[in-house]
Amino acid sequence: MKVDAEKGEGIRLAKKYNVRGYPTVVFVNNDSVEIDRIVGYYPPQPFLQELQRIHNGENTYLSLANQVQQTPDNITVLTQYAKKLEQRSSYSEEGLHTWQKVNNLADPGSQAQAEAGYKVAQYQAALQESAKPLETFIDAHPESPYLTDAYSDLTSVYKNLGEPQQEADAFKQAVEVAEKSGKVSAGFLNSYAWRMSELELNLNDALKRAKQAVEMVKDESPTDRAQIMDTEAEVRWKLGQDDKAIEITQQAIKLQPDDNYYKKQLAKFQGKPGNEAS
Repeated sequence: MKVDAEKGEGIRLAKKYNVRGYPTVVFVNNDSVEIDRIVGYYPPQPFLQELQRIHNGENTYLSLANQVQQTPDNITVLTQYAKKLEQRSSYSEEGLHTWQKVNNLADPGSQAQAEAGYKVAQYQAALQESAKPLETFIDAHPESPYLTDAYSDLTSVYKNLGEPQQEADAFKQAVEVAEKSGKVSAGFLNSYAWRMSELELNLNDALKRAKQAVEMVKDESPTDRAQIMDTEAEVRWKLGQDDKAIEITQQAIKLQPDDNYYKKQLAKFQGKPGNEAS
């Protein structure tokens, strides 16, 4: 049955099955108990593969829940179940308890324990609406492979708490850790630089990162290059470098001549009233 989750009966069903994004396909049994779900758009062949997997009862929410009952100390099953729970509901007490059990059962220093320890801190921070669990995890695990993730989560927590300086500092740390591990991407640098322009904090570092991102996408599509150039221009404008911001935006317009957004940005940088991009 196909429903519009924003109208009529669809609203109730979306709430009942905790649908958080579209498209979401929820599979239920005759008792309306969820078997599994497919979240997001899949091309035809991968979608058919997912349908076959669910039809066969492989790694579904319901099959994993049954396996946890039968083998409650199986770390592999518990980990799969915890990840399936997260797909159904970002953060839940059941998910937290499952990750705590994995953490307790895992061998000290193992990959399983590293992941579970991070996930416990992530869940506690989200459920408690507190930065403390993540701060404690970061202090206790400075070499964790999940350190960038922990800092990124901490950034979100500070944002939700309305603490801009802490958010900016955590985001900067996330970038530095990602760079140190060789996992930094143009998109991540761009997100950091743009957010700093919004907060008007760490602007000199934001400019450095925006320039890095521009260099990383120099061989990419005009759309990708224009988007990241726009971030550099925005940061330069916030730093009072209007002429350079205008120059970069003019280059972006050449790459994307039909996109009015960049034209509005140019008008903003030139100081023309009533034309600022939203």
